[in-house]
Amino acid sequence: MNTHTKHTNRPSKQQVEIEDMGELQPPKKWWTSSHEKAEELSRWMSLYEAINYIGDKAEEKGISFDTLDLKPLAIHRYMKSVENIFLKKILQEETKNLSTLEF
Repeated sequence: MNTHTKHTNRPSKQQVEIEDMGELQPPKKWWTSSHEKAEELSRWMSLYEAINYIGDKAEEKGISFDTLDLKPLAIHRYMKSVENIFLKKILQEETKNLSTLEF
């Protein structure tokens, strides 16, 4: 009877199942989740800005917003053009707020 067990670099079946559930992943760093939240907020702000811009232009021309033929690709391009501006402003504001905290 062989009492030696083979040591392999393969994880056990139980370890693989736990990894698949995501339990062994390291926690996110606070700045990673903070940056993700800022990116999401900047996307929503750019969408808001795009819709307001379209609405303002329609109002200037006396056209009802409901009758406009919205072009998703054009809206997406506009959003991409202003998204980084909003992201930069959000991150600057967040940095400024962090620097004023007292410990």
